[in-house]
Amino acid sequence: MQTPPSSPWIIRLSVSIYRLLIRGLGPTSYLRQYGELTIQLFRQSCQDAYRQRGTLGVLGLWLPSFRDAVSQMVLEVLSVHQNTSQPHVSVATVLPALALEYFSAPIGIVRNGLWRLVFKRAEERSWLSYPANLHFEQQLHHWRMIAPRTTHESDIDTSAHPEMASAFLKSTVADAQVLATLRQTIKADNYRGKQLRFSGEVKVEQVKQQAGLYIRTDVLHWKRIREEFGGEQPGDPSSRPDESTRPRHLVQGTHDWKRYEVTVPVAEDARFIRFGLVLYGKGQLWLADARLEVI
Repeated sequence: MQTPPSSPWIIRLSVSIYRLLIRGLGPTSYLRQYGELTIQLFRQSCQDAYRQRGTLGVLGLWLPSFRDAVSQMVLEVLSVHQNTSQPHVSVATVLPALALEYFSAPIGIVRNGLWRLVFKRAEERSWLSYPANLHFEQQLHHWRMIAPRTTHESDIDTSAHPEMASAFLKSTVADAQVLATLRQTIKADNYRGKQLRFSGEVKVEQVKQQAGLYIRTDVLHWKRIREEFGGEQPGDPSSRPDESTRPRHLVQGTHDWKRYEVTVPVAEDARFIRFGLVLYGKGQLWLADARLEVI
């Protein structure tokens, strides 16, 4: 199966290079059974990465994906030779795998450093000073879904709530460890030293695990927040408020619109405030009439 001509150039290039690696290093038996499936899965990963971060997202797949492909093909060659005769692998096959394994760690460090310097700062510049589009008049503008797009969906629903538009977050994955969020991030400058409340009307349908509202600030400031305000940050029974933050008011099953709220103290040196919907496992929930207020 060839990559459709309408695909972005970076996806076509990535798939072509990946196909050359698989076909050049893989044994015939593997290619006959799994070759096209392997390439198809890689193409799907590129498409998901492109939808989330564009060209840079696809480029970020190159090192881990190509390294794994080379390593996997070496293992397949070893397996074939072990089943047919004495193991024998060519230098041309083994050396690329060893080189990729050896250099992947320092390359990964450099890549992560560049991401922090360039992309992280670009993201920070996009943060708003105040919340926006809380009633979803501008569709999902200023809101972002963080989840695998092949199994999760977010959009605007104009018929779910009787009086206003609402946003929904939906998952088809039953695994309780799979997390999805629909969130907005703003700068903390105007809220430092204050207590914030995020509230909204929530409707849920067939939520198997748990879902609800969440709000948090910087992970780096978590220890000092606990020292200043004492206890656990509302909405998070774990040791730090990362993306696995559990909603304070757990919602399960199916029920109609009901108002919920979560609160958070904002440290004096906090950089951002992040709030929205969180969903674990399978189900769907809606949010309407969202508000972010200083208590």
